[in-house]
Amino acid sequence: MLEYMPEFAEFTRDEQYTVDAIVRRAVHLGIYDDPKDAEMDIAATHVHCPLDLAKLWSAPDSSFGHDMGGIQRYLDRTTGKLDPTFDPRCSAPAQPSYTLTRTELRQLLDDALGLFVEYRDTHGRDEEYAALAAASETIDGLDALPEIAAFEAELAAAPESAE
Repeated sequence: MLEYMPEFAEFTRDEQYTVDAIVRRAVHLGIYDDPKDAEMDIAATHVHCPLDLAKLWSAPDSSFGHDMGGIQRYLDRTTGKLDPTFDPRCSAPAQPSYTLTRTELRQLLDDALGLFVEYRDTHGRDEEYAALAAASETIDGLDALPEIAAFEAELAAAPESAE
């Protein structure tokens, strides 16, 4: 009798690097005993419930434990789907699209490299952590741009207060 096999996400090299770090952390925290089980669960989950891998890796232990423990407990390993009652905190939001000028892109990359150097040199983090934290912080900044623009528009439309 053939048993159904779930789909597994195929990760880019950079994503796989992050997945490997997540797996090591999950094993270190005692959430998983077998690194292969953790890796397969992440790959199966990511197909139907895309995860923000950088956010998951850098999440506080409570959120990391919630998500990885929940994946371990609520993943149906025959379908690769999570029980609908479980919602990972680090699931990926709908993919926003960004349009940047060449100058804005250059500034963004310069800022991301600066964050990497700060995490590595000032805060003494290893390169793996520094790279993921800088990338996560840069993405968070990009995601905040619409909110900042709306706030600035609101300020510009507000009447001047007399002092």
